[in-house]
Formats: sequence, structure tokens, C-alpha cells
Amino acid sequence: MTTNTKAIENAELVESFFGCWPSFHDAEIHSIAITRDCDSGPQMDVAIHHWKMTSEVNSKDYYVTKHHTLTTLRFFNIGELQLAASKPRLCHEHGLHGLLNTKPN
Repeated sequence: MTTNTKAIENAELVESFFGCWPSFHDAEIHSIAITRDCDSGPQMDVAIHHWKMTSEVNSKDYYVTKHHTLTTLRFFNIGELQLAASKPRLCHEHGLHGLLNTKPN
């Protein structure tokens, strides 16, 4: 699946670091801050630790990862927010299955 990054400010910085826009699958949320009293309306900042998975396997049979980085994404005009946990350990493991940003019609 390809993400349209035209509306994402500074997306080219992330794309140049990873060589493409990352999927954020298995990325880890470090923090979420929601602010309601902004000039542009409610906004949310999400700091995400993510990396690029390679096809290489190490001596323990784990895939080798590279380009570990902490990226903060800011979402403006938050109208609806859904956070869901597939595991009850959300407070311990902040893993993402994916990241979806949609605009209302």
C-alpha cells in the first residue's frame, strides 16, 4: 500500500532517511500529546520509534533492522480519534499495527 504524503509536512525528510514512506508496522509509540486550545483547532503529537526492516537475518534468526529513529507526527484539526489495543498490555507494549490518517468527505 502506498501512502499519499503530499499533505504531510516534511514528509520528504522521512522519505529521504528511509528511502520511502515507512509503514509504521510494529513501530513503538513513545508519547501522545493532545492539545485542544490551538489556533488551528485540536491537534495531536505522536512520537514514534520506527526503523527499516532488512532481509538480513542475524545469528539469533531475527531480522536485522536499521535506521532507528524517533519521529514526531503532528495531526491538525482532530475531529475523531480512535485508539485500540489488540493486547491488554498497551501500557507496556506501545506497538503499532499501522497508522491511518483520513479526512472527512
